[in-house]
Amino acid sequence: MSSWCQYEALKYISFPSQVLAKACKIIPVMIMGKVVSKQKYEYYDYITAALISVGMTFFMMSSSTSKGT
Repeated sequence: MSSWCQYEALKYISFPSQVLAKACKIIPVMIMGKVVSKQKYEYYDYITAALISVGMTFFMMSSSTSKGT
């Protein structure tokens, strides 16, 4: 039932928003891994996650504002 609801909800969100959300998903996963599982990540893992999220955000912002001339 939850899969069906998930796919129905995705019909109302644009594809670029879905891609951005999936790219930024790594940050909460790392935070929960640290808090719940006491998992340790290297500093470059945090940097990589942040750069991926920031890069995808900038990419999505630039592609949405540049409508054809």
